[in-house]
Amino acid sequence: MNKIEKITHKGKEIFFVNYSLYRRKEQRQDIVDLLEELMALMRQQPEKSALVLSDVTSIYLEKELSDLFTEMVEHNKPYVKRSAVVGVSGFKKSIHNIMMALTGRDIRICTDMESAKEYLVQE
Repeated sequence: MNKIEKITHKGKEIFFVNYSLYRRKEQRQDIVDLLEELMALMRQQPEKSALVLSDVTSIYLEKELSDLFTEMVEHNKPYVKRSAVVGVSGFKKSIHNIMMALTGRDIRICTDMESAKEYLVQE
């Protein structure tokens, strides 16, 4: 599976970002590279147009990475119409809430991929 792929749901294009592939500290640079790749991709999108679905199930996370995620969320703000995330539980929920407060974003936590896709494509 690709790290970032375009999927279609109900005729709408969604950028699916699969962070769940990165579960170990040794993969930290891969996460950083993925964040940079996503930011470059978002810069190519028209304002308030992108639908983004992220899977963070079992992702390796540390303070510096959470800071980089916050920077990415802030950077992508102008380009994203709606975002959803799956795999948020435990301490990741606290990190998510802090990120939302710092960036003013509203990234919906969903329990599964299907409900996330439904949320993203609603008008």
